Amino acid sequence: MIGTMPPRRPSWHRGSLSLLAVLLASFAGPPDAAAAQGPGKPAEKQPDLISRQREALAAGMVAVGSAPGAIGLLNAGRDMALWGDWPKNAPDPEKAPPIDNLLIGVKDRTPTPTSRRNAEEFWGYCETIVRAAQTPAKAFATSARAHRTVTFAHLLNDPDRYRGQVIPVEGRLARLRQWEPPAYVKARGVKQLYEGWIFDYTRGTNPWCVIFADLPTGIQVGEQFKEDLPVRFEGYFFKVYRYRAVNDERYTPLLIGRAVRLGKAPVASGSAGVFSSAFVAGLSALIGGTVLLVLGLGWWFRRGDGRLRSRLAATQGEPFREPDGESGPSDPPGNGQGPDPGEVVPPVDPGFRLNGP
Repeated sequence: MIGTMPPRRPSWHRGSLSLLAVLLASFAGPPDAAAAQGPGKPAEKQPDLISRQREALAAGMVAVGSAPGAIGLLNAGRDMALWGDWPKNAPDPEKAPPIDNLLIGVKDRTPTPTSRRNAEEFWGYCETIVRAAQTPAKAFATSARAHRTVTFAHLLNDPDRYRGQVIPVEGRLARLRQWEPPAYVKARGVKQLYEGWIFDYTRGTNPWCVIFADLPTGIQVGEQFKEDLPVRFEGYFFKVYRYRAVNDERYTPLLIGRAVRLGKAPVASGSAGVFSSAFVAGLSALIGGTVLLVLGLGWWFRRGDGRLRSRLAATQGEPFREPDGESGPSDPPGNGQGPDPGEVVPPVDPGFRLNGP
């Protein structure tokens, strides 16, 4: 994942840096215990930890092999009170400490830094991992509240504005890998390193890449997860990271924090293809109301039709009866029978005329 071979520098250049590192490690003297604990705190002796940190920083100055990187290490040692002085503005213990001095030489839209590609960025990357591992998760959560509205697009479009800030991300953990940390990070007490890929709940975006040192209970390393695993993460925004996808290269924010935490899955919405309970209830009420309206109108029309039939029957009297099947159109009018054989039919006068003589 990360190379550790230092870049080639002139011998005089490396020699001067080595001499500076030795002088700092030898003549800085053990820092005052009260200063190492911060102003207003009781003195506590911890020479072993402080000595290891001082030696690690001195070795890092030699490995970086450049003046900007060495200056960054000096500032980091001052922030940790390794050179015997406490910073004038002590960091707020309730929030994640600032890392502005660790971002020297960071280049956006590049792969994971190595000492060969970019020594200054590589040192800042390693020191940020250590700083995050030493910061409580609660402090990260507190610092992240100020950036709850920061999105994937904000970081990609304006990385300089948000670099070094604690950014929260919430989504589905798609992949989790375990890596051996660089030697410098391991010497500072970080034994394992984890790389997670989180898809947030914005459709169509690339996953976030997060780096952390603590793996909580309930989450295991894996390339794929059968079920969605909702997680939350707060970490320093380090840079816009370039990574290789299946068919092309893509970009994503690289966050470095303490640990990933289990989260809660969001409520399904209609935009995700699943009807919400409120929408289903409203649709059911609409269908039920339509059915009741149709039945009511049918009953109303049938009732009015029956009244109309009754009125027509009353005004017409006896209803029309179909003629008997035995009589036909050749039968004479009357009761449907021919003349009575006993009835006398008067003869017709031949001289009678309708219009006169």
